[in-house]
Amino acid sequence: MIGRNHSVVVVEHLRIQSMTRSSRGTIERPGRNVSGKARLNRSILSMGWGKGERMLAYKLQANSGILIRVLAAYSSQTCASCGHVAAESRRSRDRFQCVACGHASSADTNAAQVLLARGLAAHSGTAPGHGVAGREAFAVGQAEKRRAASGAIE
Repeated sequence: MIGRNHSVVVVEHLRIQSMTRSSRGTIERPGRNVSGKARLNRSILSMGWGKGERMLAYKLQANSGILIRVLAAYSSQTCASCGHVAAESRRSRDRFQCVACGHASSADTNAAQVLLARGLAAHSGTAPGHGVAGREAFAVGQAEKRRAASGAIE
């Protein structure tokens, strides 16, 4: 459905292999909370995020759409309204309130808006607050221009 109804989809670049790295540690420095980390790893791997992203990219490509992967760094601390970055803006786990402009929303909604803005900036070649060269600032890989059936660039 998403691949058919949307021409541009932005997802955060997840380093699943790094996220699921073992926490056992070494003999000299054993890990802490190893069983909890193992449960989290199994949960992450069972979700199939990588496979889902590959299938979404495939469906978008088949429908002349594009998938843009953006870095998630500081997206939960960045204000979608003014762009100010501050850890203090995350006062609780599920609420975001900007310390600069006062913008308040759900933390997940705010982060999604930040990621969307980064993806669209990468797609257009500009990044808000960073002049030009938005691709290097936020995107992972290259954003591609969508081509019409006749071969002209839209």
